[in-house]
Amino acid sequence: MQSRRIGHEEIFDFDRLEKAFNSLHLEMTEENEIVLFNLHNHLVWHSFRPGENPVADAILSSAIADLLEEYNLDASCVPAEFRDIASSVVERR
Repeated sequence: MQSRRIGHEEIFDFDRLEKAFNSLHLEMTEENEIVLFNLHNHLVWHSFRPGENPVADAILSSAIADLLEEYNLDASCVPAEFRDIASSVVERR
């Protein structure tokens, strides 16, 4: 049984999101920069809705994948609202 849980603050850590953005090799256009900042804000305010912006979804998915790999965890260790994204990440591993 895995006792480690990933907290919201780890998911919406801006440095982690920016690292995920860079790992996706996205071009830092004004539009993508706005997406990154909006993603961070929506995660902080718990107003993020998956499926509304594919770039934001990809960034978040990459950040969650990094966390799961870093701590060697599975999808059940992330907050409930992110489990669908985490499950798809685990399936791709």
